[in-house]
Amino acid sequence: MAQAAHHLHPQARPHHKADVLLVTVTEIEARAVLKRFPGYKQCFLGPQAKTYYDLGVVNNARVFMVQSVGMGVSGPGGALLTVLEAQLALSPSAVIMVGIAFGLKPTEQKIGDILVSRQICNYNQQKIDTGAGGETIIFTRGDRISAPVRLLDKFQAGVIEWHGTARVHFGPILSGEILVNNREYRDQLRQLEPEAIGGEMEGAALGTIDQRQRMNWILVKAICDWGDGEKDKDKEKRQQEAADNAASFTLHVVQQGGFGGYSGSSGSGTSAPPEQGWLFYSYNIHAHWVLALSQEKSGTRIASTGGDGTVHIWDAETGQHRHMYRGHERKGWLSKTTLLPTVYNVAWSPVAPHIASCGDGREVHLWDAESGGTIRTYRGHSGLLPNVYAIGWSPDGSYIASACSSIGIDQSVHIWDVQTGQCVQRYRMDAGLNPSFSVLALAWSPDGTRIAATCGNQTIQLWSPLNGQPVATYRVSAPWTSYLAWSPDSRFLATANSDHTVQVWDTFAHRLVLTFNGHTDSVRAVAWSPDGNYLASASNDKTVRIWSFIPATSGSASGTHLFTYTGHRDWTTSLLWSPDGSRIISGSNDKTVQLWQAL
Repeated sequence: MAQAAHHLHPQARPHHKADVLLVTVTEIEARAVLKRFPGYKQCFLGPQAKTYYDLGVVNNARVFMVQSVGMGVSGPGGALLTVLEAQLALSPSAVIMVGIAFGLKPTEQKIGDILVSRQICNYNQQKIDTGAGGETIIFTRGDRISAPVRLLDKFQAGVIEWHGTARVHFGPILSGEILVNNREYRDQLRQLEPEAIGGEMEGAALGTIDQRQRMNWILVKAICDWGDGEKDKDKEKRQQEAADNAASFTLHVVQQGGFGGYSGSSGSGTSAPPEQGWLFYSYNIHAHWVLALSQEKSGTRIASTGGDGTVHIWDAETGQHRHMYRGHERKGWLSKTTLLPTVYNVAWSPVAPHIASCGDGREVHLWDAESGGTIRTYRGHSGLLPNVYAIGWSPDGSYIASACSSIGIDQSVHIWDVQTGQCVQRYRMDAGLNPSFSVLALAWSPDGTRIAATCGNQTIQLWSPLNGQPVATYRVSAPWTSYLAWSPDSRFLATANSDHTVQVWDTFAHRLVLTFNGHTDSVRAVAWSPDGNYLASASNDKTVRIWSFIPATSGSASGTHLFTYTGHRDWTTSLLWSPDGSRIISGSNDKTVQLWQAL
């Protein structure tokens, strides 16, 4: 998939700090790395506005990549200056040079095998002398610079779970400014350093910096040739294989963990947590508004959808894009237009890798989150110009509730049997004289006993999904309530209102217990933190606000505004909390999904 340039949001610019910096040189090396981080963003740092690539967060480690302009160590675009500038710009805790190399042991190694440096041997530092018989004798004079033990240990441990076809070799790696493609010269290098497992041109920069200042570094390169005069044989294919293997193994090791807040010099292995509002990712692959978000119950993937007719699946830990679902399409005469269908809502199954989504038209789609293939389509809503705005799963994953808004007689919530596709229950939501926008939102309580839905006649209705009987009706002052959210204990119901407020209802006592004021435009979404102690709200005022929530024994509640996130450039339409309650993922009409530090 073609990857557009990703620019870091201005709010994130003061917070650049790399746990891991990957350094590449050639285009093949850089592309091999970026291919494994499709959610990357370009950013421009330092007095020269040098290009860096924010690759996201991998198992709590913030990862960046930089590419040297030229091959070798020295020169204005060489690896030495590149790494020094990166230290000033990003203060990386670990520097990993990733790419291609030549092998030195053809009987023990294969093209594509991965080389990890225990030491760097700079073969440019030589003494050339004459022996007693007049023969030329070459001695290396440079010190072997050893990779930090703690960083080397992570790569050795990474081999245990490595399932790639390439073998991993550990040992000294030769590095120097000379491009080696001559068998005689290569054999001289082998005589100089019999233990060396390979050679390349940029790693000496890491050793040079390490001699001057403490730096955690390692080389991870794979064999593309033997430095024997046949470098051009299948050159592109071999280099591509080697670069891919080195990038894959590096990502595998970082994914194993232990790089977040890595500090080899202090030995603590910790760093200060990100400050509130720290932007981790800004996904911008959507071509139109982002309207809804959902996250799998036991996992790291999120689904996002909106005005471009697609649903995208992301990995919240690595920032990688996984799948895109295109099952939604316009029906009837609208199918002949170039207008994309709008997908208004998306929801993960609580028990299976299945996703339900809905939008323009009368249909609810059920599809596989692993393959993106459609499993079943639920049909039964009716009316003129229908839109299915709301869906929700029963807690046991057996049923899906959906609500249609149309110019017509539907105005009801349908409950579908997931396995059979049959409608097993309907609950009519009367919108009075207003025939459209009858049901904008619904939410199934976590204990499974009630469904709440918001109606166009300024009411919120609660009813039993077991027998279709009404439980309670709450009247709101706002013209529209666009989102509903149950607290984790199924007691409180939060509402996102068009009068700029967030309200909380006690569904046991059937009373309004708290109103949050502060937004300056309609509130579009609201979400409870996993522990039920906080609420987050998204608004057309382009912000996300975080509120505390403290229920009282007297049946009332209190709460205060804690933080306002201002990273979006247009209406914020959707949000959810990470499972640990530390981060928020928010969607916006600015076409982005942003993951940021909440608490």
